[in-house]
Amino acid sequence: MPNHLSLSNLTSWPFFGISLALFGALLITPDTLFMRLSGFDGWPMVSWRGLEMGGLLLCLWLIIFRGQLGTDLQQLRTRTGFAAIICQSSGSVFFILAVAETSVALVLFCLATIPIFAAIFSAILIGERTKTATWITMLVAFAGIGIAVLDGESTKSVMVQGSGAVWLGTVYALSAAACVGTSFVFIRMNEKLNIVLMSGCQASMTGILGLCVLMATEGGLSQLTAGHIGYISVNGLLILPLSFVCLSWASRYTQAANVGLLMLLETILGPIWVWLGVGEAVSLQMIIGGAITVIALAIYISATAISEKTT
Repeated sequence: MPNHLSLSNLTSWPFFGISLALFGALLITPDTLFMRLSGFDGWPMVSWRGLEMGGLLLCLWLIIFRGQLGTDLQQLRTRTGFAAIICQSSGSVFFILAVAETSVALVLFCLATIPIFAAIFSAILIGERTKTATWITMLVAFAGIGIAVLDGESTKSVMVQGSGAVWLGTVYALSAAACVGTSFVFIRMNEKLNIVLMSGCQASMTGILGLCVLMATEGGLSQLTAGHIGYISVNGLLILPLSFVCLSWASRYTQAANVGLLMLLETILGPIWVWLGVGEAVSLQMIIGGAITVIALAIYISATAISEKTT
């Protein structure tokens, strides 16, 4: 009898967590391209992305997991379930506030600290020790990102982009990184937490918050039609739901720091997608820095696969 591939066999594969995180991290890289193509301002994007992603995931949860709705809701009401929702929702809000305050380059550089926060809170909350190889890869990846996003022109523009203070934007961006990194730890702590339900709830909360902000500002809900809904819907109905579920699910099968580390790919590949899609220039320095980061991650992934196969 041939061996049939089952979910349990797949998740027991030592490389499963890293592979799932890599897929989710690559999938989210064109996110900024579709944000740019949509033409929406910040809070309308928050509303569309949150409500579409949340609505889709909650519908899928009701259909796919209809036999365990009570159990899933019970796990969602636990401390770890509630904390994961709050952390991911807060991360989304802090990200929007950061972009409004200062330059995107600075925000992306700050978000590169996600794996550091994940490693720190993993040690504090569950006593999980981050491998030396992970820390070394982080340092190399950060160096590459620094080269890529903080070239001469980007550094000059940091002080003039956004509508507020650079220091406040930096605080918001670091807060977003801390929230996302910590959310992976809480998910890792609760193996019974339904990822689809959790992601659907956090996205819906963020979308509702966006609607509340829009209703309190000039233009109101009419701002929801001031852009290309089709482009933003590619994010809300495809890229974000699938990538967030994959990244969150992966944190159960590999260290939270590993998931955060692979998310650095968005910092490097995101601008490349925007360049290919709308023609925004990519400097040679960005290409060099991106190559350093991608090579470091590739070596780390390969080394992790080899070590996990031998253990």
